[in-house]
Amino acid sequence: MQAKPDDELVSAIEAARNEINRLDAIGTQAIQEATKARGEASQAETDAKQLETLHGTLKAAVPCDPLELEPIVFPDDVATFANGLISKFREQNSQFDALRGKAREAFRVLTKAATSKELGEVEPELARDVADSEFEPACSDRIRIAALIEDRISATQDTLDGMRPDFENCVGELYNLTYEGIGLLNHACAKTMPVSTPYVGGKHILKMKASFSGISVDARKEAIRQYLNALIDSNAIPAKGADLVAQCLVAISGRNELGLQVLKMEQNEAYQYQLAGELKGSKGQGTVIAMFLYLLISQLRADTQARAKRGGGGPLILDNPFAKVQTRALIDAQRLLAKEIGVQLVFFTANADYNILSGFRRVIRLRKAGANSKTNRSHIEMVSAVFEDISESVVAEV
Repeated sequence: MQAKPDDELVSAIEAARNEINRLDAIGTQAIQEATKARGEASQAETDAKQLETLHGTLKAAVPCDPLELEPIVFPDDVATFANGLISKFREQNSQFDALRGKAREAFRVLTKAATSKELGEVEPELARDVADSEFEPACSDRIRIAALIEDRISATQDTLDGMRPDFENCVGELYNLTYEGIGLLNHACAKTMPVSTPYVGGKHILKMKASFSGISVDARKEAIRQYLNALIDSNAIPAKGADLVAQCLVAISGRNELGLQVLKMEQNEAYQYQLAGELKGSKGQGTVIAMFLYLLISQLRADTQARAKRGGGGPLILDNPFAKVQTRALIDAQRLLAKEIGVQLVFFTANADYNILSGFRRVIRLRKAGANSKTNRSHIEMVSAVFEDISESVVAEV
């Protein structure tokens, strides 16, 4: 620069400045081109991902195994060959439409099942996932959906397999209870009235149309299983265990009901028994029937406690039962049955009918005496009378 004259130096500086400007312009353009290239690369990457997704969807919707392609050799009659290809395509297209229709119908059934109340209660997530699916996306996502359904089926099956032993244990327990119930029913139906009872002497207090003889153990357990399955389907569980056992007995008998008949104090033998659910009669008859059943249950309770050597019977206190039952024959029937079973009857009444009171072994009369002259208080007097009677276990208080 020192060697050159001023005019040459100015020319050199100007040339260098132009070259710098040219290179700056080239650099700016290169930056712009690089930015554009990066944008195109990013778009290409996005397109590639989308293409890969579409490719996966297509493979899922139309699965096909890789086949070795064979070259097609065109025959001399190209028109016939082309028409054959067209016919084959149309046939395959028709088959494809039929299969697609079946797939849509299966998908409709699947979504209908997914919207059911039962599935929504036990598997809400699975039900919502399937019910909200559309046909085309569901076909693409069928592997995941199928795996999810199979997983829930497997889990449910494991739960059911675990419940089966519990179910069989329940069948066994109900079988034991029904076995005892059958024995108790047969024992109850064997109880008879005392021979000396008016009208119904020697008659069975209960009769049953159903018969459990000849029913094998396996048949009884199978009837219990069917009954429990019916309870599960209806989801109507009896409120009490006694009702459950009673319904099992009905199921084992193979009838709609056990057909229990109760004895009535009736002179006409044709009307002495009526179904327990259809009892009709006067108020006096109803009271006597209730007494018969109470005394029968008392005897059954005593029988079941025999192993503990506990006495049966006990006292039964009633408030004026003569208001409805004033016929001597009805009263004697109660007394005779009570004596045989071992229950002491204690009746409170204001009835002074000698015909009624004389049927009891002992009568105790309570009455208000006069006032005490010193204390001015009233006192109760007791007068006891003893009658000759067959029963020493019956007491009437007046």
